Amino acid sequence: MNVESGAHRGYAVDPQKPLEYAVVDLLLTRGAGTVNEIGLATSIAWVPDQGVQRYMIEKLRRLALTEDGWFKTSVCQQLWIYSVDRVASSLRRDAENTMHDANCRCSTTANGSVQCQ
Repeated sequence: MNVESGAHRGYAVDPQKPLEYAVVDLLLTRGAGTVNEIGLATSIAWVPDQGVQRYMIEKLRRLALTEDGWFKTSVCQQLWIYSVDRVASSLRRDAENTMHDANCRCSTTANGSVQCQ
């Protein structure tokens, strides 16, 4: 797995949490130096184990509220997936609330793809 979000010098793994938390942090937090925007946007589609999904949605929330342009569109698309996916209803609700707060507008096109703005 490539980390395209920049360098994360000084990042300390919390030994009390599963490794997936660190993966979410590294993939979805902008680091220092060069950031591969396309790679970072692609990382959003990584789906963690069920125990980390709430944390993933929290990270996506921060991104949806702070990013713009096509990168925010990618974040909104991932939140939309959580809002319609077969996950716990509280996770779907968190994703829907985040979409509302971040002004994400998603719809399904005639060919079945999702388009967000």
